[in-house]
Amino acid sequence: TVALAAVGISVFLTFAYLALFGGVSIAVQASTARLVGEGTRDDLARFLRTTLLLVVTLAPLGALLLGWRAGDLLALISEDPAVRETGTNYLRWSFAAGVFLTVNNAYM
Repeated sequence: TVALAAVGISVFLTFAYLALFGGVSIAVQASTARLVGEGTRDDLARFLRTTLLLVVTLAPLGALLLGWRAGDLLALISEDPAVRETGTNYLRWSFAAGVFLTVNNAYM
């Protein structure tokens, strides 16, 4: 059905968006371990604040830009206008929810 196609494509696009920030968690863990090992607590605090600032700034910006073009992204994958119509709002909300997942996963 149209709704199933819209959700399937939207989930695919959302995971592609989340993959952009997927390496942040690994980078934060590796850098934190290095800084703790060096015993530089001041640098560690600065690093974690900077990382949080970057993620809190870039993730919503990406979600906003992708959400603005959600209909066009759906049109790239499906030629059916009903899929585009049905999935646009769902995709926008998926990108918005991805912001919270990104911030949460940055420190896992």
